[in-house]
Amino acid sequence: INAEYGVSTTNKMLKLVIFATFIALAACHLCLLSPHQRGTLDGINQEAATDCFLRAAPCGGRPLSAPVERIPDSKNTTVIFQKNLNHWNAANPGSFVVSVLLPGSVDFKPLATIPDTNTPSLTLYLVDVMIPRADHATLRVEYNTNSAPGTFYQCADIAVGNV
Repeated sequence: INAEYGVSTTNKMLKLVIFATFIALAACHLCLLSPHQRGTLDGINQEAATDCFLRAAPCGGRPLSAPVERIPDSKNTTVIFQKNLNHWNAANPGSFVVSVLLPGSVDFKPLATIPDTNTPSLTLYLVDVMIPRADHATLRVEYNTNSAPGTFYQCADIAVGNV
């Protein structure tokens, strides 16, 4: 875990342990674990799994789907993603951006930006964000490497409120 963005509650730690158990050996580029990314996580325990090597903006080429998770509104939500392969560029470090697309919007609204550091492949990141109420929103995590092979995208379809 990247200590700078560490876990502060028992509930978050339990969530991390559960996800870490399922993906302990994963090695690819970027996987969105919670909420669950669009599509599957097939091959997650293999280096460069196809489901985590998505480079087409805005959501890796994966189509919109029904919400996979309902999140309480007015509370921080923990987004868990994994840097599956370290593409850190010392001369021009990249970043991870967590953003949301709300109904009626055309642009993703940034919620958090995490600088890329020379953390090893398989590093899990936990980021607390506040997502506005929406019946159907798209949460996106992008890994801007500032080096080849470029930017990776993962999206999850969520609903926020009335939990």
